[in-house]
Amino acid sequence: MVFRAVEAYLIVSDNMQSILFDIVQCDIDQILIDYSSEFDRGVKYGRPGKWDDSTMACLKHFKNTECEGWTISTSYGMSGFVIAKIMEFKME
Repeated sequence: MVFRAVEAYLIVSDNMQSILFDIVQCDIDQILIDYSSEFDRGVKYGRPGKWDDSTMACLKHFKNTECEGWTISTSYGMSGFVIAKIMEFKME
């Protein structure tokens, strides 16, 4: 999978032995709820972007840039999300 025009992401607890179960498209609103503490913590560091000064500002930015959200689930350890414009499957 390839994500293009990524606006925000968070991958936590990757132990290099995780088995990827799924990457599921979901509402950005839900990502902002589930990871609100990460977005709040990033405000003073300008991450994920200078537009992150509140949850509503993030939501507005993501909607204006026509982003979509995906959550990552694994067998063990790793979890997270990606907010981007496009996700495509790439087989090589």
